[in-house]
Amino acid sequence: MIIIVGLIIVVAAVVVGVAGVLGNGGTHGLAHGFSVLGYHVTGSGTVFLYGIAVGVMALFGLWLLAAGARTRPSP
Repeated sequence: MIIIVGLIIVVAAVVVGVAGVLGNGGTHGLAHGFSVLGYHVTGSGTVFLYGIAVGVMALFGLWLLAAGARTRPSP
């Protein structure tokens, strides 16, 4: 069960990260704003903080995957 929850969290973090990269529209700077899944973000500091939050969630999901892999199922 823990492995499934961890996998769902990791997949969600990857989807949000890929949507953020593809939603940038090919512009190099953030002068025109940034949109992830329909939510508009302005300013590079905000994008940086959201990136940290997505990274923390991905690490938590990976930790759950590792914790679930270490446990043995009960007989």
